[in-house]
Amino acid sequence: MITSQVMAGVDIENLADIYQTPLVIYSASQLLQNVSDLKNTIPLGAELIYSLKANPNPALMQILAAQDLIIDVASTGELVHALQYGIPPKQIIFGGPGKSPEGIKIALEAGILAFNTESKQELLLLRKYSELLHTKTQVMLRVNPPLSAAEAILRMGGVASPFGIEEADLDEVISLCSPDLVEYAGLFVYAGSQYLKAEDIATNTRYLLKMIAERSLTNQINQTHQLPITMLDFGGGFGVPESDEQPGLDLDRLRQELKILFDELPANLQATLQRIFFESGRFITASAGVFVTTVMDIKISRGKKFVIVDGGNNNLGVKQPQYRVFEPSIWIAGRKTEIPVEEVTIVGSTCTPLDVVHKGIKLPEVRIGDRLVIDHCGAYLLSFSPLNFCGHPVPAEVLIRTDGEPLLIRARGKLTEACGIGFTVPFTG
Repeated sequence: MITSQVMAGVDIENLADIYQTPLVIYSASQLLQNVSDLKNTIPLGAELIYSLKANPNPALMQILAAQDLIIDVASTGELVHALQYGIPPKQIIFGGPGKSPEGIKIALEAGILAFNTESKQELLLLRKYSELLHTKTQVMLRVNPPLSAAEAILRMGGVASPFGIEEADLDEVISLCSPDLVEYAGLFVYAGSQYLKAEDIATNTRYLLKMIAERSLTNQINQTHQLPITMLDFGGGFGVPESDEQPGLDLDRLRQELKILFDELPANLQATLQRIFFESGRFITASAGVFVTTVMDIKISRGKKFVIVDGGNNNLGVKQPQYRVFEPSIWIAGRKTEIPVEEVTIVGSTCTPLDVVHKGIKLPEVRIGDRLVIDHCGAYLLSFSPLNFCGHPVPAEVLIRTDGEPLLIRARGKLTEACGIGFTVPFTG
């Protein structure tokens, strides 16, 4: 199993009894190991950014911030969330398209580190509110690169896209920057997510360096606008396997590829560059979490065996059938070493035929009451789920601390809030 050792020594069945299921369990040790692995992969002196959208749980966010990770927020809500839970403003970068005036004002007033800016319109808004609030900020302009992102499971650049600025339009957007209001700091590229080949991440990194060096973009910007590049964000896309069928990312090879690139950093860029960033959300948190669900019923229909569990599409985020490419790795708590003897289809408890957790998986004989464990569920799970669908309570979240003790970091949702919160007084006629 791809993460079977992550929960070694953890009494999953006992935790499921205490906190009920569905349940998400995280390993602090694995979380820290993932951070260490990435820090040892990116070039010496480069900084790691955590994409909060992957998992915004405050406990995980605070652990990562304590490891000196920059927190990338992608909305006004994530920005307020990070500030509310004590993340220093200078440890926050505000990314994502369609930033609202409200979010821009909150970020400017807080004094965040920088904005990853997606468009000319966004830069004009930043200028407007910087002037109104008498503040100054830094921006990195997101470039939509012309290179292909075909190897990414989720493509966000290299195609017609709402993300980023076309390379041909960069000069015009840069001309709107000014040192006294919106200071141009550098460039940001994020072509895709879930790269499982080291050479693909290296290619994206090489593109940004090549664009700057071979096209003399640094010199052009300096000569035209007197704006040196001080920051570069190379994105990430560090992939993690979702099932036993996929290979893992070769971090040793990636380390070597990136070292070669940064050893040859152009002299004109070395003279001005102060901070280098790489981003990750999924790689940092995915393998640190598992999802636990209980078998509620078992049915035979037209010769096929269906196992009905209490956690499904309303909780599974990117592991919903419409998003996943591979079937997830699943095992039975307390029975992991038993030999598979039957093929079953696992489905959730929502009223839709789309709620398929795994189709045609081979497992030991499944019994009502068994706890099924799904690996690699630490990223884009609850934050990417239709939690209110069919009115099931939001799952609890538990963190296994580095000393092995469990800590409840999110209480199970109330039944009175299962269909949503914030409703006004119902219409009474």
